[in-house]
Amino acid sequence: MNIAYFVFKHIHIIITHIIYVLQFLLLFSAVCFSVNNSTVSIEVLTGSNYKKWKQYIEFAMGIADINLAMISDRPADITNTSSIAEREHYAKWERSNRLCLMAMKRSISEHLLGGLPETNDAREFFAAVGERYQVSSNAEAGSLMSELTGLRYDGLGGVREHILRMVHLQSKLRA
Repeated sequence: MNIAYFVFKHIHIIITHIIYVLQFLLLFSAVCFSVNNSTVSIEVLTGSNYKKWKQYIEFAMGIADINLAMISDRPADITNTSSIAEREHYAKWERSNRLCLMAMKRSISEHLLGGLPETNDAREFFAAVGERYQVSSNAEAGSLMSELTGLRYDGLGGVREHILRMVHLQSKLRA
């Protein structure tokens, strides 16, 4: 029983990894990685998809349980008098910071990385990307409005899906 469970668990993990690799190879628009037995996929930042990229980054870092550097300040440097708990927290934060930076930098198009500041702090880097590529709310509202007014039922899908799409766009406009 234990051997069967062990084999099944590892086959499931391998299949999950293969699926993510295939998605990456087919789409070329996502970065996949595995941390703490969690495989996550992040859409590549192209400059115009910042809002979606930000959601992917926050979700992926949370799922992989490496978002400590994104949600907390850098802890005080370790000294000879630091307790074991402080040393462990510092090591955890350093690992989180390093992995978050790597994941963010790998998920940004090569030509966009040159315009971003070099920093070793994931939180600062995330904020710098936000300042650089954040879409203004007026531009986004204009885009949504033109999409909503130009949306016509094409007869291919169901009427229900068309109405739900319109309601979704309208709710995004209100937000």
